[in-house]
Amino acid sequence: MKKKILTILALAILALVGSAQCQQMTEDWHNNSNYLDNQSKYEEAIKDHNETIKPYPNLTEDWFVKGKALLSQYEEYDAIEAFRRFLEIDPKNATGWNYLGESLYAFTSDPMTANEAIQAFDKSIK
Repeated sequence: MKKKILTILALAILALVGSAQCQQMTEDWHNNSNYLDNQSKYEEAIKDHNETIKPYPNLTEDWFVKGKALLSQYEEYDAIEAFRRFLEIDPKNATGWNYLGESLYAFTSDPMTANEAIQAFDKSIK
């Protein structure tokens, strides 16, 4: 019985250490991706945001900054997806709605997309 308890305790400690290391790696990716964004190194930043989002898909800041980086690279379709994901998590964020509208506006040759852009802009000012 004592051996079983010690084994369970050892496994719990290993899980905590592994979790802390994973969290530190994610924090490092997050910090590095923000640094790269500020240096206009968007392709590298996008890769780091993807690494941060894998274990923590509800990090709003990473979805938002990834969307901005994609928009800066003229990857509007992927930016739209990033801003939509961001707004699923934080639907009342006016800045997110504005950036979604901006991304959608890039596709204004499609009347449906232009209408959706207007709706996003409207939500950003409400």
